[in-house]
Parts: sequence; C-alpha cells; structure tokens
Amino acid sequence: MDRYKVMIVDDEMPAREMLKAIVDWEQTRFEIVHEAVNGKEALDIAFNQDVDLIITDIQMPVMDGLGLLRALEEKAFTGEVVVLSCHEEFRFAREAMRYGVKEYLIKDLLSEADLLEVLSATELELIKKNAVPKNNERDILFRREALRKLVITPQSFDELLLSGFTMHSYFNLTQENYTLFVVWMDGYVAQYEKLTIEQKRLQVRNSMDALTRAADAFGGEVFYNRKGEFILLLSTPKTASGMDYFKNSQERCAYIRQKLKAVGSAAVTIGVSNQFSDLSNANERYMEAKNACKYRVFLGGGRNIFFNTPFAQMHKAAPDQIEDRLQKVFGAIHSGNKRQLLSNLKELYSNDFRGFMQYNYLRYVNGRLISEMLKHMAESMHSSEDILGMPYIPLNYLDSMETTQQMFEFWERIAEKIYDDEVLDDAQASAYGVKVSQAISMLKDQYKTGIGLQELAESLGVHKVYLSRVFKEETGVTVSHYIQSLKMEDAKRFLRDTEMKVYDIAEALGYSQSQQFSVAFKKMTGETPHTYRKRMQEKLS
Repeated sequence: MDRYKVMIVDDEMPAREMLKAIVDWEQTRFEIVHEAVNGKEALDIAFNQDVDLIITDIQMPVMDGLGLLRALEEKAFTGEVVVLSCHEEFRFAREAMRYGVKEYLIKDLLSEADLLEVLSATELELIKKNAVPKNNERDILFRREALRKLVITPQSFDELLLSGFTMHSYFNLTQENYTLFVVWMDGYVAQYEKLTIEQKRLQVRNSMDALTRAADAFGGEVFYNRKGEFILLLSTPKTASGMDYFKNSQERCAYIRQKLKAVGSAAVTIGVSNQFSDLSNANERYMEAKNACKYRVFLGGGRNIFFNTPFAQMHKAAPDQIEDRLQKVFGAIHSGNKRQLLSNLKELYSNDFRGFMQYNYLRYVNGRLISEMLKHMAESMHSSEDILGMPYIPLNYLDSMETTQQMFEFWERIAEKIYDDEVLDDAQASAYGVKVSQAISMLKDQYKTGIGLQELAESLGVHKVYLSRVFKEETGVTVSHYIQSLKMEDAKRFLRDTEMKVYDIAEALGYSQSQQFSVAFKKMTGETPHTYRKRMQEKLS
C-alpha cells in the first residue's frame, strides 16, 4: 500500500529533527520525503514534487507560514496542511484556520500521542479526497479508520457519522454484542526492532492478512495500531453465563492464533475485554484489554489474558512482603553476596510479584532497584559503560522488558559482572583438570611475586591463550581475577588481624602504590580498606 508523502517546513533544524524522531513513522501511513526552511522553498516543492501533507511552522524568514498557506490556497493545493506553532504564536494558528487548516500542533508541548492523533485524522481526510482504490479497499480503509477513532481517540459512532462517514463505513459486524481483543507480538522490542524496514512491513502485512481472515470469520474489524499491537473488534453471542462468554472468547483466541501461525507470525499475547453492546464504549473496553495484556510481565507471554485475570491471580502477598524482600536485596547488593542477591531477586520476580500483580508498583520497585545498584556501582568504582555498554541506566530501562523472568535475567547478568566469585579452596581445585589444578597451586604459592598469565603458561608448558581459555571455562573466573581474589583475601586478613598500615599491606601484596591497592580493594569488596577495618573492629568489640 502506497504511503502518503510528508514535507516538514521549519527554519530550525532541531524542530525538524524532533518531528522526525518523536514517532515511529514506519508504523504509520506517512513518510517524510521533503524538508524546507521557509515558505518559498516549500511552495516550489509542493507543486513540483509529490506531497500529500505539509507540516509547517508559522514564523520563518523569506515567506512565513501564513504566506505559504495563502499561496497554497491560491494555487489550489490538493493535499492537507498541519500548522506547527508555539504558545505565543497561537493567534497565528487561529488565523491559519481561515485557509482551511483543520489541525495544528503546539511545538513546545508536542507528544507522540498528539502527532499520531493528528496523522490519523489527516489520513481520513486524504482518504476522502483521493481516488477510490480498487477491490473495495476504500470501504476497508474507512471502516478501519472509524474503528481507530472509536477505540483510540475516543469518538462516538454518531460523531463519526456526522464527520463524513456514510452507510458503507459501518463495521462488518454480524451481531449486536461485541468483544475487543488486543493482540501483542511477543518479543517485539527485542526482535522486531532489529528487522529492516521491509522485513517489518512484510511481518505486519502478513499478520494483518491473517487477522483480517479471523475478523471475517466471526464478523468484525481489525487494524494495526503501533509497535506490534493489533486491535480486533469481533461479534460475540450475547450470553448471560460468564462461562459461555469465556468459552466463546477462548475459541476466538484459538482461531486468531491458528491464523497467525499459518503465516509464520511470532507468539502473541491476547488481551480480552468484557463483552459490550454500545460501540461508544469501545475505548473503555480497549483500555480494559490493553491493561490485561500488560500482565504478560507477570504471567509470561503467549497467553490469553482476560480483563479480570489479575484479580483472580492475586493472593495475600502485599507491598509489605515485597518491601521486606527489597531490603534483603539491598543488603546483598552492598555486602557483595551474589548468591543471596540472586536468590532474593528470583523470589521477588518469580513469586512475590505473581501474588501482587500491580504494574505501576512493579515499575516503582524496578526504579528503586536500579537506583540502589547505581549507587553501589559508584561506590565500588564500576562504571555503567563497563557493565552494560551504556553510559547510564535509565530508571525506566526495565519497562521495555516483557516478563519478570527477563527482568531477573537482566539482574543476573549484572551480578555476574560486578561480583567476583569466592576464592577457590583446595577441594574445589581438585575437581579441575590437571593444568588448571597446577595453575591454581602455583598461583597460591607465587601470587605475591607478581606472576602473571605469561609466566604461568610458560611454567606449565602451554600457550597463554589456551591456559586463559581453559582456566575461565573450568573456574568461571579469569587468571587475573583469581590473582586479585587471592590478594584481597590476604588484605582482609591483614586488616582484620593485624595493625599493619595500609601502605605496608599494599607493599606486601605487590602493589607499587597504596592508592592503587585501595582502588582495587574497593572494587572487589565495595569498601575502602579503612572502612573494612573499622567495620571488623566494631564487629569484634
């Protein structure tokens, strides 16, 4: 299906870039193909290139936005125009309405939802203006746009009729009772964002074809919203029994999955609304089904989740229980007890939240966890860049993850990078291969001498690359980390059991400078040598 061509007209580059970035244009019927820095340049493009929609600023040099609108009216421009203005320019936006402009956007308050709503309304106007597509496609587009307005805006069916829809715009509904189904592609963020534009379009097109067949089978309509979300309005028998409603809805979900599987679509989560008979309630039912889908984060993907599922799943778990668990997690973060940290995180995400499925509370807890981990990373001199490959962790970073299992695995990966394993004892070392066992024995004897991987490998008669690989495979730590662990165990003993100065301990362990030792100690333990010694003394007193 061809896409509508958009031109952005603004003399400020940041404003043009903002418009290009604020929505995922690939998920709309529009594409940005032209840019202009003033009205004169825009006018030349508008009548020499293919342009369906102009989004224009008002205050610009050479020819401003109002001058452009006058010229477009005089030359009978057949496309649509949306005005972009600042608060102080709103009087100009009102004047723009005299030239047939139906939509305007406030530049300094512009949100993704605002722009998508304007694009949706503009698409409808363009559908009315343009030539009738073949194979009754125009009827389909009208019905889908009507459904979008009912569900997303919301806008009552009567208002839609008054805005220009005629009888052929009525939905393909065979009964006077309905259920709204929200279909989410599982793994959209992780998988679909990696696809090329053409691959995305093909995936969405195939899924739309499959869901259209499902809608036709039961009497209904479907449209693609955004970011892997499809919405179906299906006819359902009016039943007094909740069990019959559940059975009918499950049958429709099974049929939807069958059609999607036939075109090779990925697994989906389906949110199911309560049944309703008044189409003006479509927006309310949509929010019901969409909120049900959000509980995928607790229940896992690939499920049918009904509007009342969260209440049926909840048990006596409460915020107090989750708070107790959080305090245990925080304690483990700062003590460096990886085993205790992962055990409590697993309980938190696998069990505690399953009994208290409040999505906003989960986001609140995730924000606290990230904040606490960032604090610990700063104290222990771990950078976010080293651990995650990004300069910082946004507090809403976990929101993009689809299940609590994915959230736990995220923390598991961080813990593996931050917390070093304990020093191997003799019993553990004996379980390894000959070369690794010999390496461990030599390191315990010679680590204070400054022995490294090269010397170790030469002494054992093997290549250093081979030794490095098998040591990490068998012990789970690198040779350098193991040497550091040995040194830190000695350092702890000196700090705890003797009155040696920190610089003397550093020298005894082979460090050329005490500051170098202090940095290494804090990185391994999360505490400075002085803080560790003081804590041990207080513990013994």
